[in-house]
Amino acid sequence: VEALISTLIDYGTLVPSDEGWDFDPDGASTVPPSIRRLILSRLRLLTPVDRRVIDLIAVMGDATSHPVLRAASGLAEDDLIEALRRLRAARLVSETVHGSDLTYSITHPLTQEVCYDELPEAARRRAHLAAIAALHRLKPDDVSRLARHYRAAGPEANPDEALAVLVSAG
Repeated sequence: VEALISTLIDYGTLVPSDEGWDFDPDGASTVPPSIRRLILSRLRLLTPVDRRVIDLIAVMGDATSHPVLRAASGLAEDDLIEALRRLRAARLVSETVHGSDLTYSITHPLTQEVCYDELPEAARRRAHLAAIAALHRLKPDDVSRLARHYRAAGPEANPDEALAVLVSAG
């Protein structure tokens, strides 16, 4: 905790104010090297399937519904459930029940940041494309989320579809 706070202060993300301290979201965002190493050491213990699932949840960016995660992952239902069970047991992913809907999130924002940062750009773009395909099929009205994924997919995305979604989101 001390290393994290010191790094946030050093990089201008945590700044003094009249009331104490404020978080400046425009400040440089970085994970302290010691924290990054700790998170990476936990991620290295994951199976390739588990790592694929947590990376996809990191790319999705926030609470991801089970159907969207399944469609984007391309995994068989049993394989996805088993990976999620292991990720929950490791306390890397949390599951939330909203009525009949299940959503998954990475338990800590620093873990999400490290997962996302560790992905090569080509893998990120592919994951965003998978998210786009899943959302178009299952949640086509979620234009704000689609727009975010189209922007992150960059030139890999269909430019005509991206323009239509971005205009609609705007």
